[in-house]
Amino acid sequence: MKKAILITLFLTFTAYIYSQESAITYYENGQIKKQGQHNTNNLSIGIWKWFHKNGNLKRIGKSINGKQTGKWKYYDIEGKTIEIKKIKNGQHRRTTNLTPHRYPTLNQTQN
Repeated sequence: MKKAILITLFLTFTAYIYSQESAITYYENGQIKKQGQHNTNNLSIGIWKWFHKNGNLKRIGKSINGKQTGKWKYYDIEGKTIEIKKIKNGQHRRTTNLTPHRYPTLNQTQN
C-alpha cells in the first residue's frame, strides 16, 4: 500500500513538472528579454523575470494562472530597485516608489 501511494505521488509530481513549459524571449542583441513558465493553458505561472537590453534585471514577480500576484520589484537600467508593487489576483494593491525624486512612477512612463 505504501509503495502504491509513493508511486502515485511520484507520477503526479512528474506530470505536474512536465506540464509546465519554459518561455524565453530575446532582444536582437541576444540578451534575454523575459523568462518564465506557462502552464498547459498557455497562462503564465511561477516566477517571471524581465531584463533590460544590457542584461540587468528590469522586473521580477510571480504569476498564477496568467495573473500577477504578490510582490513585484522593478529595477532601473543600473540594477537599482526603483519600485515595489503588491498585487493580488492581477489587481494592484499598493505601490512603493523608492526613488521619487529621480524617477517618475511606472504608471507615468507607460503613457
